[in-house]
Amino acid sequence: MSILTYHMIDPKPCFAATRIHPKQFERQIEMAANMGFVFQTISDYLWPQQKHEKRLAITFDDGYDSVFKHALPILKQYNAPATVFVNPGYVGQFNTWDVNFLGMRTLMMSWPQLQHLSKTGWEIGSHGMTHQDLTCLPRSKVMWELNASRVIIHQQLGICSPVFSFPFGNANADAALSARECGYTAGVLMNKPKSIQSNKFFIPRLGVYFFDTLHSCRNKMLAKNKTFHNLIQKMIGCCSNSTVLVKRHQWSMKIK
Repeated sequence: MSILTYHMIDPKPCFAATRIHPKQFERQIEMAANMGFVFQTISDYLWPQQKHEKRLAITFDDGYDSVFKHALPILKQYNAPATVFVNPGYVGQFNTWDVNFLGMRTLMMSWPQLQHLSKTGWEIGSHGMTHQDLTCLPRSKVMWELNASRVIIHQQLGICSPVFSFPFGNANADAALSARECGYTAGVLMNKPKSIQSNKFFIPRLGVYFFDTLHSCRNKMLAKNKTFHNLIQKMIGCCSNSTVLVKRHQWSMKIK
């Protein structure tokens, strides 16, 4: 029915709209279970082997350490697998790709933690090598971001999801074509460009934010009021794109 996107599941307060308190996350997962949803990884959701009336894919972008510490125990209670899209260039480090005017940094998961997730049934995929907006990069850098990230994840874990998560939720026709050429079979983002026809490389997701109530989260799970939720999502996307505006020149100067 829907693909939900989370980022941080952390009890520590911060100014990020994507930070969800573990208790809030647990109430959302409990509600989904009580509603009869079957939790699936992104690949199982996109290419189901069995038909289920209610299917829900829980995805995490970036790979924050808090997901391992707080989301994993909660999802285990409900035997719910999930998918995490990571940036190999920042695994085990801090999220220094992000513009942060307060100087607060957040730790990312390590390879041993990701290995544990993979062994417990989670799917691990690429979010780009260094979390750069592929729509702003020259083709050579786009190909490197796509190829290097997939190769490293496979080297570290023995497997990498065929689904790519576009950094900042942004994609265009060129980025999608590059992902296909690099061997990915699907791509997920936050808001599909209006000028792009629907296909497997422009699969939209609904983000879950700190202000979401159980009612709004329920509607997202059921794919209700999508126009309203997409509007809010676009507004939040404008804030995250401030990083793109600040760093795009820096990115273009570091061509691999």
